[in-house]
Parts: sequence; structure tokens; C-alpha cells
Amino acid sequence: MQSIYIAGGAGEGRGKSVVVLGFMELLLAINRRIGLFRPIVSGKVQDDSLTSLIRER
Repeated sequence: MQSIYIAGGAGEGRGKSVVVLGFMELLLAINRRIGLFRPIVSGKVQDDSLTSLIRER
């Protein structure tokens, strides 16, 4: 099993979500099994639209 770790600067508008979705589509075309790890963050809890979108796929 190989892993891909995508990291970038904190904050919105950095493009991490676009990269994640692109890799997800590529990997799903090759192998139907992918996993996602989102680190726990401090502060107010908000809906995580990226995680929801990936889980629906």
C-alpha cells in the first residue's frame, strides 16, 4: 500500500481541495479503495464540505 500526503499552508483559497479531488478521481479510476485523513483542528466546529463531498463519491 502506498500513501499520498497533501499538505499546504493553513487557510482558505490555497487550492488543496482541488488537488485532493483531482488525486481522488485519478485513484478511483485505478483502484476503488481510497482513504481520507483530516487532522483535528481547534476552534469552532464547522461543516467540512470537502469531507462530505469525498464521502458521497
